Amino acid sequence: MVGLSDSSSKVFVTPRAGSLDRCSTSRFVGISDTTLAAITALAQKEERAAGSICYDLGDPADDFYVLESGRVEFLIGRDERLSPAGFMLRKGEVFGWAALLDNQPQRIARATCLEPSQLLRINGKRTLELLERDSASGYLVMRRLSSLIARYLASSGSK
Repeated sequence: MVGLSDSSSKVFVTPRAGSLDRCSTSRFVGISDTTLAAITALAQKEERAAGSICYDLGDPADDFYVLESGRVEFLIGRDERLSPAGFMLRKGEVFGWAALLDNQPQRIARATCLEPSQLLRINGKRTLELLERDSASGYLVMRRLSSLIARYLASSGSK
């Protein structure tokens, strides 16, 4: 299924089964097939043009993303004082993870595609509901997510 968004920089397509666990860096490798299928059903594939902004500082943190191809730059900061976050994502990695955290209603960064990119956009609240129903898979994903956050915090602190 393909559909155009309200912006000419995005195209939505329904991802094929297995999109979330194709890559060894995916946070979803090893979760139950049932939960993986349910999360995959939530995913919308977006094709983004170079220069398009996925989200900006202060935007609602409703969805998270999985990078399928391309490059995404992150700027973190407050108000007008934004600075590069100091890391680059690999294929299959999650970003916009604030959508998977309780009490984090707004974005704390700007994510911009540096080149044409393919992303999976997934609703965070509905994903959390699925992970709560499958505690073993939920634990695995959240453990990996906490490692990801720690890695990014360590890399931004070592500038």
